[in-house]
Amino acid sequence: MESPFDLDPAYLVKGGLKHVFQKTGEGRFSYQLTREALKKNVILSLGVDRGTSGTFVVSLVPGMKFDLEDFLQNGFRTREKNGWQRIIVEAV
Repeated sequence: MESPFDLDPAYLVKGGLKHVFQKTGEGRFSYQLTREALKKNVILSLGVDRGTSGTFVVSLVPGMKFDLEDFLQNGFRTREKNGWQRIIVEAV
């Protein structure tokens, strides 16, 4: 996913997805989910790369209970109500 907005860790907290935030490189971050969070089968892996143009590239491995629309609407620090519609999603 490519977004003009940063990921909002409050989304993980609200969903009961405990994690450890880890800087893995220059402009690169990872959210290490706890064993209990992984058992919820919502998000299995999550990382963020900050692009040079100010965009954020989110790499995510969804679980069986992952809700893409909910993640797009509530998982980013958008400035306006429908800002989530500016997020580009690509499956690879």
